[in-house]
Amino acid sequence: MKAALLLTTLLVLWLALLMTPLAHGRPLIVECISETGQTSAKFWEDMADSARGRVDPERVQQYERNAAFCAQAAFGRKAVVVFGSSLASDQQSNDRVEFTYSTLCGAVESQEMASVKSSQDEITAAYYDQTTRRMRYFVIDLFEGLGGFGERRDFQCSEKKIERSGQLF
Repeated sequence: MKAALLLTTLLVLWLALLMTPLAHGRPLIVECISETGQTSAKFWEDMADSARGRVDPERVQQYERNAAFCAQAAFGRKAVVVFGSSLASDQQSNDRVEFTYSTLCGAVESQEMASVKSSQDEITAAYYDQTTRRMRYFVIDLFEGLGGFGERRDFQCSEKKIERSGQLF
């Protein structure tokens, strides 16, 4: 009886590993989205309103263009982390991931290779931001499904499926 239970448990575990994307070396994608485009549009409208009469009119017009663009967008900011098969083979801190960060409702996008450290409850992607010339740390809380830079957790994160040639992985 004990041997049958052990065999069943091992079979279930083996099937679970077989079915995961990383078991086959396929990438795992985690997408984290902050505010909606509408929320970002409201932010830019407020910026334009508060800047009127105090700053250069061109800047106010830029804020208004940002608001109009964001009103049609699906998100305000988005971070996408693509884990390769290296995460499955070892959990070392030198694992690399592809990190894409989109701001201004998708109008501005940067793509970097990041090092990743994982613990039982969070994953941290660290990369050098060429624009700000400093290290940035994007942390994903595995239990809450939240992510963000530094201590902030203002992104909702979810795993995305990869579709290739009509096959869903």
